[in-house]
Amino acid sequence: MLEAREAVDRYRLPDGRRVLLENIFLLDADATKDLAPGGPCPFLGQEAWISAEGRFNPCCAPDAERLSLGDFGNLDGLGIREVWTGDNYRRLLASYSSRGLCLSCNMRKPVPA
Repeated sequence: MLEAREAVDRYRLPDGRRVLLENIFLLDADATKDLAPGGPCPFLGQEAWISAEGRFNPCCAPDAERLSLGDFGNLDGLGIREVWTGDNYRRLLASYSSRGLCLSCNMRKPVPA
């Protein structure tokens, strides 16, 4: 991460602007159970992944771990709006900050100190 910041200072785009680094944060080395305490999920309520089989996935975590978040439906039989506003997805939105997979997610944006 520090090397990326140094490279941004050293190398510029052809028009002289800096490369924008998004979602690249220094994580607290002492945070072993919750990598970004209080940090919001950048995906829930913003993005979704649909598998080749039509399964609605709430995030980009590896499949085996992501399945621990629940079953949100399949777009083969439901509309995206039904899944997005469904009870299972709403429960995940309300409880993700206490779920092990979400606590260990390095994609959450740390809260400024």
